[in-house]
Amino acid sequence: MVNRSDYEMAVGSPGKFEGEAPYVPYFWEKMLDGCEDDDDGFVVTFEVTPGDIAIFPELKEGAFIYLAEGDNGFVTEVSEPNYERDF
Repeated sequence: MVNRSDYEMAVGSPGKFEGEAPYVPYFWEKMLDGCEDDDDGFVVTFEVTPGDIAIFPELKEGAFIYLAEGDNGFVTEVSEPNYERDF
C-alpha cells in the first residue's frame, strides 16, 4: 500500500528529492517501475489518474507531471519539457 507520509519524508530530508512536492518521488518511483506515459530521454511525463489523486488530492485528473533528473542527480518537477534548461 502506498503511504503518502513516506514521500513527504523523502522530500523533507536531504537527498535526491529535497524540497520538491511529495508526489515527485512517487512519480519517479512509478517511472522506475516502467509506468511513465512518456520518456524522451530528458523529461519523463505522467498523466495524473484517479489513483494518483487518491494519494495526492492536490493533483487534478488529466493534468501532466513532468520530471527531470539533473546532472547532480536531483529530480525536479518542471513546468513543461524545455530542453534549453540547465538541470
